[in-house]
Amino acid sequence: MFLQKGNLRHPWVRWGNFLSEDQIEDLAELKNSYEPFYGKVFRGTELVEEEDNRKAKIFFVNRTDSTSPEWFFKYLEECICSVNRDFFHFDLYPLDSFQYTQYFGEDKGFYNWHWDLFANGDVQQAQRKLSIVIQLSDPEDYEGGELYLNTCGNVEQVPKEKGFACFFPSWTLHQVLPVKKGFRETIVVWVTGPDWR
Repeated sequence: MFLQKGNLRHPWVRWGNFLSEDQIEDLAELKNSYEPFYGKVFRGTELVEEEDNRKAKIFFVNRTDSTSPEWFFKYLEECICSVNRDFFHFDLYPLDSFQYTQYFGEDKGFYNWHWDLFANGDVQQAQRKLSIVIQLSDPEDYEGGELYLNTCGNVEQVPKEKGFACFFPSWTLHQVLPVKKGFRETIVVWVTGPDWR
């Protein structure tokens, strides 16, 4: 395991070997219990499918689901508390869900530049504050699909190694380039909290 914070020009946290092979295999079993659907994007106050901005299949795992992996939620919360205490100092709520994401080479799956902050202006919706992307696929199993973060105009590629996790503020611009061949899977976590102040 390694844990490394960027400097002021690279304000995101890298965590190698965040998940083991066995943990990834365990989480892959979730695909037997959920029906993936194409992810949408916000346009005004509406969520719509926009194939020229995003093409990926997703499903959400809620903590209250009968098939929910409680071990994973507990592990995530322990890691989030550690990272947040050492690096970000955000006011955060407990986790209630995460997103399982699939990018298919046959779809040329991708996601254009975006941030994870809510864009619908709903003041009753908890604010996304910390985003986490966890790589589930072996980089040899696909081509393309690189994740890039844009922090203050500095664009960096996130390592593609299996089990790698990156933590970044949800206002950070990021994109996933088209998967040219094969199949890329990730888990995406948004940690929410009270309104910014």
